[in-house]
Amino acid sequence: MWKAENVQDKLVHCVEVSKPPSQVLIGSNAMYQSMLFRMLPMSIQISILERVTPLKKAAKYLKK
Repeated sequence: MWKAENVQDKLVHCVEVSKPPSQVLIGSNAMYQSMLFRMLPMSIQISILERVTPLKKAAKYLKK
């Protein structure tokens, strides 16, 4: 279960810094999973993202 305070703290931090990061990871699950995901070769990352992206699934559904 995530806590809203953690999200709020990260949001405030990103607003206060002069160069905010392009992606903010909140919580240990996101941090560890992203770390492992980024260790994979880019081609594998892309194929995984293409399979789980909801926009692609929606586009395939709309074509039918």
